[in-house]
Amino acid sequence: MGNSAKLAIIGQRIRQARKKLGLTQEQLGERTDLHYSYIGQVERGSKTPSIQTLNKIASALNTSMDYILEAQEDYSPHLDNILEKELLNLVRDRNQEDLELIINLTRSIFKRIDSVN
Repeated sequence: MGNSAKLAIIGQRIRQARKKLGLTQEQLGERTDLHYSYIGQVERGSKTPSIQTLNKIASALNTSMDYILEAQEDYSPHLDNILEKELLNLVRDRNQEDLELIINLTRSIFKRIDSVN
């Protein structure tokens, strides 16, 4: 496999993780202090990011460098874990009052979802 093919696969994994989180390229750029057009170039495999840049992207996507770099094909469980980590990151630094509100709202949402199903 040539270098450009490897870069394309890395870019596809980054795009897949970004979309799993519901982020735009611009939002990922904001999380990483990278320009959104650079994110697009990395996702298309037309730019070769440094290891430090890949680490920033992986961290912003709540994933690991090995997910981005390894050649394994089945990462479905890992992608599900990305959403769990995103949820934890959202509540990590909240105070007790905020956490109680989030828990109560979440319970109400789940109660509504369960009553519809």
